[in-house]
Amino acid sequence: MQQSCSDTLAIAKPMDGVFGTDKEPEMASEWLIKLLAWCEGERERLQRQLDMLKSGQVRIGEDRGIGWVDTSSKSIERVVAAISELDQLLAECGERA
Repeated sequence: MQQSCSDTLAIAKPMDGVFGTDKEPEMASEWLIKLLAWCEGERERLQRQLDMLKSGQVRIGEDRGIGWVDTSSKSIERVVAAISELDQLLAECGERA
């Protein structure tokens, strides 16, 4: 199979045309930087929430019809899982930087 010049250019710059203009990859980089900053901020927020839950400063509960039931341990599990996921994403981005 013979390749044309346009095929070669598409292989050499696979993102060309994906964003529409030459400026848009730069905009995508800015967007990714903002997304990473959000991930870092969200991770910090979740860590504060986890610290408060573990210390007993904050408790989470629900009314199951028999009164208030403490569900803080379930919330702690969810927050730990979310922090772990954000840590994994941030570590992957750090490795690629």
